[in-house]
Amino acid sequence: MKITTGWLNTHSWMIRMGEHKTYGGFRWKPKGQWTVAPDWTLEPSDRGGLFGVAPCVIPKIMVYRFLWLCETLGPHVSVGDSIIKVPQARIIAVDDEIPSEALAACNIHILHDGDVVPRIDSGLWVCLWGEAYIDTMAGGSLIVVGGDELGDGEEAATRVTIGAMWRRSAVYVNHSAQAHIGAVWHCGCVQACDRASVTITEISHTTAITAKDCAMVEIGDAGAYAKARCYGDTATMTIKSDHTCGLRPFTGIRGAIDQVHMARYGHVGYEGRLLEDILDG
Repeated sequence: MKITTGWLNTHSWMIRMGEHKTYGGFRWKPKGQWTVAPDWTLEPSDRGGLFGVAPCVIPKIMVYRFLWLCETLGPHVSVGDSIIKVPQARIIAVDDEIPSEALAACNIHILHDGDVVPRIDSGLWVCLWGEAYIDTMAGGSLIVVGGDELGDGEEAATRVTIGAMWRRSAVYVNHSAQAHIGAVWHCGCVQACDRASVTITEISHTTAITAKDCAMVEIGDAGAYAKARCYGDTATMTIKSDHTCGLRPFTGIRGAIDQVHMARYGHVGYEGRLLEDILDG
């Protein structure tokens, strides 16, 4: 189904940023099938509906795993300034299938192949394919999507380079996309999932780095108050720093690392055991 400007102008729709499985274990129907909210209510609350972003609504600055264009049935009820909810919807386009006109109408910024952005301070940004460069992220969220076919039998190569990020900025790298980040400081957040690959030169000061599914994350130096998490049997996180919490260096730890606190202020855990115990065998 090809989504045109004419279709957008004659149908009710919203952009959804989220997961197939939502709050309380509720699951959306597969693409093309109608999903019905089981607890629909007209009250403008965060319960009782299917949630998304409609045209002219400022999106909530959070990081999500998928971008969906959804056709909707029934009223659009505003929930605050950031989102709407509807009683019924169906997914009709995913990620790079979504026309740029739909994303722009929802105040979502698109990074195109070859774009160079000096600084991002706020907003929701999306890179669907190609290569882009951001010098500084001092706020806002970026979703990097890669690996979906473009219709010619070849995968879309998506690579984003970021010089430095901090101040609660967040980057989510999905599918087989790649990201290289020079430094993550002061509450910066990076998440990699599916088959994504992320390299980070330095992390410190209450940053949070997460690898899920089959993602690969490589970190050069891990400083004070930084956190790294690795979930899933095939996720890989490599930390090259040689001063993590006074323990010996570790590289290529695989599997579910519940939580890793680097530097002087925490411990290193692996499925409930201290890393030093695992290394001692």
